[in-house]
Amino acid sequence: MYLRFCGLPVHSGEMTPSGWDVVVIGGGSAGLSAALMLGRARRRVMVVDAGMPRNRFAAHMHGGLGLDGMPPLDLLATGRREVGSYGGEFFTVPRLVPLDEPLRQLGAERTEYPWGSFATTDPSGQTSVTGVWAAGNVVNAMANVPVAAGAGALAAGAINHALVLDEVREALAACAQAGGTR
Repeated sequence: MYLRFCGLPVHSGEMTPSGWDVVVIGGGSAGLSAALMLGRARRRVMVVDAGMPRNRFAAHMHGGLGLDGMPPLDLLATGRREVGSYGGEFFTVPRLVPLDEPLRQLGAERTEYPWGSFATTDPSGQTSVTGVWAAGNVVNAMANVPVAAGAGALAAGAINHALVLDEVREALAACAQAGGTR
């Protein structure tokens, strides 16, 4: 399926095994929520995760509508299946690494709190680095599962919006260059 603008292909709706529109770092509730929303928006998504969720030792979780009492690892397994059903792919790093290291390497601004240093974001999760969003424990150490999942979904909406705007700008530029009017 192709969306067409001025007779030019703008975005292919096909999922391919190589090349991603978005790489989500972290496969907890925030990362999986973001990946699910982006996969549903027909974005090619790769989730990179250490496979060591913060709440992995808990027998069950509380406070998530419809999830009360569910073991946290069951939630993540369900989330991975759902993301995979939309073509999302997963890469588990071979060892535990600081989950915010990519943000640090990119130079994302940080805010110091008494409990640590965390990536600074706007309300949609966008960091100081153009094209990079963050949600979950790299932004808020106190984010429980429902808060992190909501933040991930919000960030996914903002990411998809930015990608659509980029595609429209590209299509308009191509249309203008081709001399088209529609």
